[in-house]
Amino acid sequence: MRQLATLVALCVVAGGCSRQGGRGGEGEVRGVPVEAASPRPEGMPAGLPTAGPPANYQLTQMPGGEGRILRASFSGNARSAQVALQGFLTDLGSSYFSGKPRVQAALASADDQRAQALFAASLGGAAAAGLMMVELQGGAGRVTVLVDAAERFRASLPAMARQVGGGSEAAPAQPKRQIQWVQHQFPDGSGSIQLPSDWRMMSAAKGAVDALGPNGEVVGLGGPYLVNTNIWYAQSGYLVGPYMRPLQALQNLYPQMARQAAQAGYQKQLVRILETQETTEQGVPMAYTLYDGTVNGRAYRWYELDITRMIDQSMWTFYVSQVGAPEEIFAREFETMIAIWQSWRISGRLIASRLSSAVESMRQAGEIYRSANQSAGATYDRTNRAWSLYMRGNELVEHMPSGGRGEVDQNYAQRMVERLNEAEGGQTWRVVPMRDY
Repeated sequence: MRQLATLVALCVVAGGCSRQGGRGGEGEVRGVPVEAASPRPEGMPAGLPTAGPPANYQLTQMPGGEGRILRASFSGNARSAQVALQGFLTDLGSSYFSGKPRVQAALASADDQRAQALFAASLGGAAAAGLMMVELQGGAGRVTVLVDAAERFRASLPAMARQVGGGSEAAPAQPKRQIQWVQHQFPDGSGSIQLPSDWRMMSAAKGAVDALGPNGEVVGLGGPYLVNTNIWYAQSGYLVGPYMRPLQALQNLYPQMARQAAQAGYQKQLVRILETQETTEQGVPMAYTLYDGTVNGRAYRWYELDITRMIDQSMWTFYVSQVGAPEEIFAREFETMIAIWQSWRISGRLIASRLSSAVESMRQAGEIYRSANQSAGATYDRTNRAWSLYMRGNELVEHMPSGGRGEVDQNYAQRMVERLNEAEGGQTWRVVPMRDY
């Protein structure tokens, strides 16, 4: 069994085992072989026998019969791409292949929203090989299966990947809608904001603004909360607590703020913090946080900027700007909500000037933000390159200062990089993680 030279974490979807490794790109999970492909019986024809698509799948036959593509989209509340992939393997084992496909190698993203598996199977008595890819977005997603006769799969994979990346028959992600932007001036002259034409500005005063989207999206910017350090004020309904840094303030004041919201008919709850980035601007602490919560029992996801500032020993300010949406549409609408945030101006001054760089530097939030701009073609091109390297037993090695790259046997790639770095006296060489192919 040949192991990949570099791992962040082994993620075998069907093998039921796990192993930790020591190197790799952040946000990446690498796979290793699980079992060898079954050899083709002597005399077996090279092509796969004709087989119609299973229910709910589209079938694309490649020219010349060299490979076929199965595709399906699905909706629901899927949380794990690995679990979904396992389910699709089982389903196709009974509805298309002659038994459940045998996983040879697997990989998944760290957020478990994308998973892929290289597999061996039997179709009508013929040995087959394939690659299954599952992508999730807001609980829905798509599954794509590239399959061909076992002995020619390696050669036909590039053409199938190109077909999936550029073909019009693929089950595409939700197309980006055309937005008509409308400029809104605050009634008191304290600022302005741009909103899509189907959004409503609910309130705006003293630079703060609240707006609602057509599908439950929420933007609330510039909301200041006074916090009293004397607990006695809690009896009067004020927020109370000792001065805290922004993330701690979010976690500790949220229950008090939820009780205030309940008086207006909104039941809110903070469920879990997904990611946070704390920083300081001109001595003022702030934190960008991605977290999950509920509003009246519905799952919401939020991206929030919190700032805390002392006023005096008895009082401090908790300043909140946030965007949020029902969890199932958050990824789809995140880019639009960030664009709204960036358009917010107070008396001509852009408050969220470093918002984009903050989003980009956070792993999970940045991945959601960038995904709206990534084409399916680029995704599948990268997939094709990665698996082609794997099947040939190679890794990419890069000289980072020059950007030069070359293929190296995966059993020696890490050792070569270590020796090159020792010789040059610095970390100038690396084994390229799959996300950078």
